[in-house]
Amino acid sequence: GNIGIGTYTDATASTKALASTWGLAAVGVAYAKSHVISAQSVTIGIDNELLAFGNVDLVTGSDPTGSFQTNLQPIAVAQGFIKGVIAIPDATADAIVTSNAALTVGDRTRVRSGANSTLAARRGTLLPTADGTAKGYQLGLIPVTVTDSNEDVRDGVGSVTVNGTVE
Repeated sequence: GNIGIGTYTDATASTKALASTWGLAAVGVAYAKSHVISAQSVTIGIDNELLAFGNVDLVTGSDPTGSFQTNLQPIAVAQGFIKGVIAIPDATADAIVTSNAALTVGDRTRVRSGANSTLAARRGTLLPTADGTAKGYQLGLIPVTVTDSNEDVRDGVGSVTVNGTVE
């Protein structure tokens, strides 16, 4: 048979901010922020033996068969509509994603397979989406558009540490 151990994260987080105002001196501010963080780890302790006649798959960031992968999608939307003699629109959207994956095989642990051994730490698919747009109308009709959309994939780590043996 086969041995498969794995983890994966599938997360979507959405934030929306809306601003709408009018008047003599109209100021509207919309701010949306979504931050998704995933930290996955698989640790095989010390003095263990994993023995399979088939495959041994030890994976963080996906299931052992590869059917499901880590997928992280923060979505931030900030929109404003401002109308006035003096219109000051402002909108900021920040979508931030961080993924860490770690696989550790402990001291004196033996991973043995009759076919293939796969050891992997995958950060996955990271898809931040941001839309920060504000529209203003000076004197009620002269258009002013402000955009501030920030999509950030933060540094993450995918690490495999083998203190035992893989055969």
